[in-house]
Amino acid sequence: MYLGRAVTRSQHTAEQLFDRISASEAAAALPTLYPESLSGTLERLDALRHEKAALEAVQHGIAKSEGPRLEHRGKAIRKRDLVGAIGEVARDIAAVEQALEAHDRRCRSTLRALASVLGPEWEAGWLAQLRLLHYAEHVEANLVDLQSAMLNTLAMVTAKRKTNEAEAQRVLANASALFTGMAEIAKDAPGIQAGPVALALMGRESWAAMVGEFEFGYPTRENINEWLRVSDSWVRPMARALGSLRRAALDQLLDTEARVAGVALS
Repeated sequence: MYLGRAVTRSQHTAEQLFDRISASEAAAALPTLYPESLSGTLERLDALRHEKAALEAVQHGIAKSEGPRLEHRGKAIRKRDLVGAIGEVARDIAAVEQALEAHDRRCRSTLRALASVLGPEWEAGWLAQLRLLHYAEHVEANLVDLQSAMLNTLAMVTAKRKTNEAEAQRVLANASALFTGMAEIAKDAPGIQAGPVALALMGRESWAAMVGEFEFGYPTRENINEWLRVSDSWVRPMARALGSLRRAALDQLLDTEARVAGVALS
């Protein structure tokens, strides 16, 4: 249900991921919270993503269509129609994702209400775990985006034989943004309480221990070439750590929700 997709990235804060419903509403919703039709929705999302990727590969010349003509959903199309076809699939993906986000909201709303019935410590613990997942998903995605932006700029700048100063400054600006993002992750690490279940799943005593010491130097005009050469050796471990935290935080949250649901149904 939750593999291969973000659970919290649709909202800026964890508190925006659920509605405050009554305990009676939550109890009524619980038995039908995960219908069998969900598997079909997830399969459709996966199929749509593959369809979009295939169309984009043809558009960019990475792949060729089978046969002498392009076909999309049983209809012949011209290459100039690919943009429209990709847009159509993208809209279908957005619609399915919106439906899944609505389902996620029902789940979080229901389980928060039921946790509150068990006591304030249950509700506070559940919310802390949701906040942890929200942090991990957002920060991991931001780190990946910052590195991608830097690498894309670098590829465009170095596509020419000679790089001018303005182009070098563009690369430096992207590198600086990436460094700042990494430094903030390291600075915030001691204050992130991952929780015992998540830490056990990661096999670490704390999130700060998993992030480790951040001793990477700031990129400057003088050191940018060497900085770029070694930057991936700093980004990858941090991205892997965030991925591990995201998976552990999700497992921890779902375990708590399963226990809350079990008590409510007993």
